[in-house]
Amino acid sequence: MKAIKKRFGPLVFVIGSLILLGYLLGQEFYKKDPIEKAKESYADRIQNIKNDDLDIISDISQDPKKVYGALMRRAQNLDPKARVTAEKLLSSTNSTLQEAAYQAIGFYTDEEANNILSEGLKSPKQGTRTAVLRALGFRQSKERIALIQNILDTSSLNEREMILALEAMTRISPDAATRDKSSHEMLKIFKKSQSSAIRSDILLRISKNNPGFAPLENIFLEILKDPKQQQLHAFAIRQMAAYRSPWLQKNIEKFTAAEDTRVKISAIGVISSLCPENRWDLLEKILFKDHDRRVQMALEIAIKSLGSQKALVLLQQAIDSKSFSEEENSGFSALYKEIETHSQLSDSCQLKGKSGG
Repeated sequence: MKAIKKRFGPLVFVIGSLILLGYLLGQEFYKKDPIEKAKESYADRIQNIKNDDLDIISDISQDPKKVYGALMRRAQNLDPKARVTAEKLLSSTNSTLQEAAYQAIGFYTDEEANNILSEGLKSPKQGTRTAVLRALGFRQSKERIALIQNILDTSSLNEREMILALEAMTRISPDAATRDKSSHEMLKIFKKSQSSAIRSDILLRISKNNPGFAPLENIFLEILKDPKQQQLHAFAIRQMAAYRSPWLQKNIEKFTAAEDTRVKISAIGVISSLCPENRWDLLEKILFKDHDRRVQMALEIAIKSLGSQKALVLLQQAIDSKSFSEEENSGFSALYKEIETHSQLSDSCQLKGKSGG
């Protein structure tokens, strides 16, 4: 027995010490402020992603989609290794990798990068040219702006390419007049196009990159007044809400009754920002009339956004009506409890002074 103690005693001491050390370190970790722990955890995750990305771009034989993502993330941070990998991939026979290379180069604004993009635009491949035009809008510099302007002035671009080039200029130009000029050029394409997809795409690009562009409000209004442009109504409603449009506030009920569910959901989604005076009557009407789950989800979000005692009354009314399934009532009950915790006498519209009711 003594021999065993003599032989294993030191080992037991070491193991015990390690356990104690681990316990103390763990206690120290849990003593830390939760915000500090969250920051450390976030920093660790970011570092792990960075390490994984560097491993991927060092081995471009991996899945092209993985290489694409890793390369773009590292290029955004102007990582030198991403630049080296991108230049290698410019001659790749894999279209995904070659397009990733050109887009990655777009994050660098030196003369060589601009020359690479200029050459890429001469490619016979549509995908490569598209990647180049997207890349032109990634970083702002005088040289990059001059390059885009030269392309617009001298290159023979198809409709899609012209939109991308104009968007790039709108995105990176610091000059409001230049952004407006590019936006006007995109609107010319918008007015000529018969494709609702292209028309909505143009409006989305202008809204995102030049949100203060004055003609947009009238265009969205024209779209909403025209039944023939119903494919664009859902999009136009969301955009018009940002202008706090009195016309849309007055006519929102018509769109909440639209046959197109996308239009209906968009209309419900902007009620809490437009604040029509009849908003609670409107929500009640939709709640009991339309049991489409997508519509119900939009309603729940609107009710939660408005809050107030009226929200609780409406939810309780729905639960007591026995007009809904057990699952729906369960959702109403959960929402009721959530709103009740933060309930207020007036809804968010009254608190912001937007309307009565």
